[in-house]
Amino acid sequence: MDQVESALVDTFGAAYIGAMVALALYGITTLQTYLYYIYYPRDEWVMKLTVAVLWISETLHISFVSRFMYIYLIKNYGNPSSLAEGHWTLYMSVFCNVMIATVVQSFFATRIYSFGKKKWLVGFITLFIIAHFAFGIEFVINLFRINIFANFIQVKYSTALPFAIAAVVPDVLISGSLCYFLESNKQLINGIRRTEALINILMAYAINRALLTSTAAITEIILYAVLPESFSFLAVDFCIGKFYANTLLATLNARKSLRGRALEDSIEDASAPSSRGAVSSVVFNTPVHVQLSAVRDSTINNGTLSASGFSNQCSFAETRSIHEKGEEKV
Repeated sequence: MDQVESALVDTFGAAYIGAMVALALYGITTLQTYLYYIYYPRDEWVMKLTVAVLWISETLHISFVSRFMYIYLIKNYGNPSSLAEGHWTLYMSVFCNVMIATVVQSFFATRIYSFGKKKWLVGFITLFIIAHFAFGIEFVINLFRINIFANFIQVKYSTALPFAIAAVVPDVLISGSLCYFLESNKQLINGIRRTEALINILMAYAINRALLTSTAAITEIILYAVLPESFSFLAVDFCIGKFYANTLLATLNARKSLRGRALEDSIEDASAPSSRGAVSSVVFNTPVHVQLSAVRDSTINNGTLSASGFSNQCSFAETRSIHEKGEEKV
């Protein structure tokens, strides 16, 4: 392998792999978007608009990435000198990622406000979201200005590093805040193991979301700083927006299964025998109202981490008629 071929493997070879992974993730995004509109037609228009904006942004992003790879690997095949300069499609793909991350982080920030009504916390998170967006725009402008791959390292510390830090901090704050509020509400339903397990699932969602996006952002900036002559960081950048979009869509689409689990838990708890004795063959034709500590359906009305939070008590009504077949035993 000569020097030119080796350089292509390290640069556009890595970018090509990232583009293929991004294309697969875009397919998952499209599927999740379709499922969302099929299963949740009654969601608020703001939620539907958010999902639409995400999918359109993802479509534009993968279009820019595909065009970028076509220009360098097909159109300019056999012309290595043309590979030294950047192209506007690459820079616009970065801009799309900035927009996607901002939309997703803003969505979860509003969930936190609905949960705890803590304006100072949401304001602190919003400050970093704005910083992430501002550094992202500055980074894109610098890419347009430099326009030479070999000179991209010039913005490593002035823009790229603050951009990455501003991306990680709000993700960590959002997940930490959600876990805190969920754990606080978990104390209110002490004793219902399955409902506690449901809250643990929601906490796992929040933690995994932060781990996925934060790890991707940290990996990208490390590759950018350590291997600036390689396009390994581009492979990560092509995928990071898909991580943000899919975590939000997965959160929205998980509501149906979580609702079903919460309802099953309520039914099991309501029909469980009393610890003070078993009663068999009891005749009653009146409604039975059982007070439960359970998860309200509205908890996951606008996402599994919704405004309503967790209720101290939920009322579960069950009407049944049982014909007497024996005597009451206590």
